[in-house]
Amino acid sequence: MATHRPAFIRKSTLFIATACLFVGISTHASATLIGQSVFGVLNFGGSGTNLFAPANIGLTQGALNELSNPVTISNSASEFSHVDNGVIGVFVNFEEDSMKISTDVATAPAAPWTISFTSAGFIGLILTETSDNFVDGGVNAMLAGDTLTFNWAGTSSPAFYTAEYDLVAATAVPEPGAWAVLLIGLAGLGYAARRRGPQIA
Repeated sequence: MATHRPAFIRKSTLFIATACLFVGISTHASATLIGQSVFGVLNFGGSGTNLFAPANIGLTQGALNELSNPVTISNSASEFSHVDNGVIGVFVNFEEDSMKISTDVATAPAAPWTISFTSAGFIGLILTETSDNFVDGGVNAMLAGDTLTFNWAGTSSPAFYTAEYDLVAATAVPEPGAWAVLLIGLAGLGYAARRRGPQIA
């Protein structure tokens, strides 16, 4: 008399275990931008002048680029700023796995700007916009290799504008919360393999 388990139960166990393994290893890990060196460039209206260079920052705001460029990303200070006298201010703050770009348009019109950042720490990351209240089309953002590029068309409307982005690792590495699912998957595979022992006819 056969005493083996029904094949569909064994296959269902294998399917669930495999799904748990896939979920466990497919989550994105957080980037670690703190401590990374970043070189920043800000140009208005197609000008070749880098307004993030210490010599061109305008009014001081306490940003790290007032002393040097590149800067080292820090939890305790904004990394980049440029403030024109009563016309426009541009501010950039990096966090561990995100960043924010703000523009204060005090007197319109504000010329279009292009901002770029270069860092080895950006390689392998995914850039995702989480919010953007810039008018006239918003900010066009792109990450290619080690370079982030942002473009804005400018505006004739005075206001304070902000765009925020997440920067997460593209490599599939389990996060702490995924380890439980991963272990469930491994346990399920072990259980299924154990139940597939010799069949007694």
